[in-house]
Formats: sequence, structure tokens, C-alpha cells
Amino acid sequence: MHFVAKLEFPPTTIEHVKTEKTAGSCYGVSWTDDDRILCAQNKLVEVRHATDLRLDKTTTVKYFTVVHSSIGNCEKFYFKVGSATGRKYITYSGSHHEPAQRVLHSEEAKNPNQITHLSANKDYIASIDYVNRALKVFSSTTDEHLFDIQLTDFQSPYGVHLTGDAVLVTDWKGGKLCKYSLTASPEPIWTCTIPNAGGITTDESGFIYVTDLDGPLIGIVFPSGK
Repeated sequence: MHFVAKLEFPPTTIEHVKTEKTAGSCYGVSWTDDDRILCAQNKLVEVRHATDLRLDKTTTVKYFTVVHSSIGNCEKFYFKVGSATGRKYITYSGSHHEPAQRVLHSEEAKNPNQITHLSANKDYIASIDYVNRALKVFSSTTDEHLFDIQLTDFQSPYGVHLTGDAVLVTDWKGGKLCKYSLTASPEPIWTCTIPNAGGITTDESGFIYVTDLDGPLIGIVFPSGK
């Protein structure tokens, strides 16, 4: 795999550490508050130790074919699933004991590729509504829907990542990354051009990592969006 860094001096050295076989294709991976990793796969979520990737627990998600994104702690997590028909995508609040406790958001979709990501932290849950071009924000304490951020000029909203005081969203076909304040304002704080922008995360220093959906590339972006 090749990596393209959008920095003169990347903040870290990228090194392959270990590969661990999962039960099936891994569609999404998230780090939890208790230093676990959630691997989203066909019909299940695997809970693994972050240090060595050993399998800790497996949660089955009934009636659905794809668990696309999941994040949380050892007691509560959130995930988005695709139905068996490929026409509905649902964001759940759940736990390892009851994986489908509550539906936070459900959307109809004409294309199976329209399933998108979600993000969560101790205060908020953010889930992309592809059909209505919006980012839905919930309380991670009460699961209450707080507000929507309208992604008015997005072509294909895809990746989302919550930071301390803001939220990052990628536009795959629009080729950009935008940072928004955690309010209902549709105006981004800044916009960065990144072709084929897909999955997104940040490190402890605030540097932003964005995957290229059309190639084996990872872009590294300054916290300021440059």
C-alpha cells in the first residue's frame, strides 16, 4: 500500500505492526473509550483488544447484512447497518447485550453504495443522512436528536469524525473535507480540497487522516485544514 502525505513532514512514521484475521470482511473499525477496537462486519461486531487485536467478544446483529460503522465503550455503542434488501440504512444505539436497543435514525436509499459513516464521543453522536444531504447530531447521553447540519453543496457525503468542539465531514464525489462547528449552522469553518475523500480520523495532535476511496492512499492534513 502506498501513502500520500499532504505534509512536508508527516507527524508520525507509518509502520505495519500486525495483521489479525477477522470473521469476515471488515467494513469499519473504531476505537472505544476502554481501549478496545470494534470491527464492523457482516451481521456482527467483533470487540478486540487494542494492544494486540485479540478477540474479546462478538455481538450478532440480526436481520441485517452489513454493520458499517460502530463506536463506543464497553457498555454502549452506536452502529449503522444496511438491510437485507439494500434499501434502508439504520443508525442504532445499542450495547453488547442488546445490540438493537433503539433506532436513532432510519433512511431509505436507492443505491446500496449510499450507506455512510457515523461518529460518537462522550457528548455527541453524528450520523450522515445521505438522502437529505444532512448531518444528524444526537446526544450520546440521552440519544435525543439535537439538530441537523445541512450539507447543502455536498455531492456524496461519506465520512464523519467528531473532535472536541467540531465535526469533520468528507464529500466523496465533491472531493473535499469540511469542518463544522457543533451547531445547526450550514456554513463550514473551513473547506479543504481532497479528491475522492472517504473515511476520516484524527490523532492526538489534531492532524487529520483521510482515505482515498478510489486508490490506496491516505492524505494527512493540518488541523487548520491546509
